[in-house]
Amino acid sequence: MKVFLIGFMGSGKSTVGGRLARRLGLPFVDLDAEIVRAAGCPIAEIFERFGEEEFRRMEVEALHSALSGAAAVVATGGGLASQEGAFEAMEAAGTTVWLDPDVETVLRRLAAGERRVRPLARDEESLRALYARRLPDYRRARIRVPVAATDSADEVARRVVTALEDSPCAT
Repeated sequence: MKVFLIGFMGSGKSTVGGRLARRLGLPFVDLDAEIVRAAGCPIAEIFERFGEEEFRRMEVEALHSALSGAAAVVATGGGLASQEGAFEAMEAAGTTVWLDPDVETVLRRLAAGERRVRPLARDEESLRALYARRLPDYRRARIRVPVAATDSADEVARRVVTALEDSPCAT
């Protein structure tokens, strides 16, 4: 089984992903962490030194590595589902699960300090616009799991497990 967690930055993909992997008895792969390891520098520095296009290339490369690997829970970057062919590749290899907090929850989670290290989240107006642009890609997910501001990562992971068990198409 491969489970691909998609959703906007701050939706909890990395945190929930680790807990979900433990519940399912699968390895956990965080694509952003894989990119940082391969590049040897933080994502903000990749954006600054090489640009978004190079980051996106690295992101797709990390996805292909995960696609060819064993069963796992994979936390994707917030923009991966919008990359050409990436969503289809994830769907062909496993199940996409959209962690879906509303934009206000995302804004609260991405406090000003954290926004500074997220290259595409520097100001609220551009963050809201990016969120709106990416929603159609997230809505394509096989499973949607709403995420409230008060939900713990463990609670969200439990709901993902339930949704996977209830989905006739989950692989």
